[in-house]
Amino acid sequence: MERRDALRTMALSVWGLVLLPGCEPGTQDGEAEKPHKLLDLDQIQGQNLESIVDTFLPETDTKGAVELQVHHFINRLIANCYSEQDVSEFVGYLNMVEDMSRKEKENSFHTLSRTNREQILTLMDDKNQPEQQRAYQELKEYCILGYTTSEYYLTNFTNYEMAPGGYQGCVPVQAGT
Repeated sequence: MERRDALRTMALSVWGLVLLPGCEPGTQDGEAEKPHKLLDLDQIQGQNLESIVDTFLPETDTKGAVELQVHHFINRLIANCYSEQDVSEFVGYLNMVEDMSRKEKENSFHTLSRTNREQILTLMDDKNQPEQQRAYQELKEYCILGYTTSEYYLTNFTNYEMAPGGYQGCVPVQAGT
């Protein structure tokens, strides 16, 4: 390709991007959209979510879920990837944890010791209470999902490779193959 052809192609590409309205970032009003939304949680619900994550996957000789900010991941995941009904169901689970904590321990869930938080979550895993058991199972699954998809977990505990098979740039090729 000659230089004039390259300059002409580049100029057409730039003008095409400028003139196409679909390539304009932001909304019709000119306001930029937020990259993601968050759940509308009150302070207690947010602290309880963090405490639930910490209770399921505490820090030991490895990083815990709170350090990996799994609670923020769950917040974004539910807010951006689930229906309004699922969002309200999830917030209901957080409220259920708080209600059980106040009923059983007479304190808010996030203020309890780790042992007491474990007891509350164990009480929720009751086959005779299907709604509570479902809440327990879903909260646990979200915590595990957030932890096992973190960079820390994938690079330290799995054989994660960005490009499977590796990359070998300059490899001599044998004649006749």
